[in-house]
Amino acid sequence: MLLKDYLKYKKINQAELLKIIYIESGKRVPQSTMSKWILGIRIPRYEDMQLIYRITDKKVDANSFYNIEK
Repeated sequence: MLLKDYLKYKKINQAELLKIIYIESGKRVPQSTMSKWILGIRIPRYEDMQLIYRITDKKVDANSFYNIEK
């Protein structure tokens, strides 16, 4: 599942996901970085990808960022 699709599925916006990331990890991700991840302009670093995978209940995985079909 793409990150943008996950946001629609959960009915949350980028700011809410950023808040969840901060609560879960203590890491502040800039909104501009989140936007680039969602638009596919940038791929998250390994640590960020692991965090996204965990907080999205394994719905958004590394393959989602590389457009690899399962």
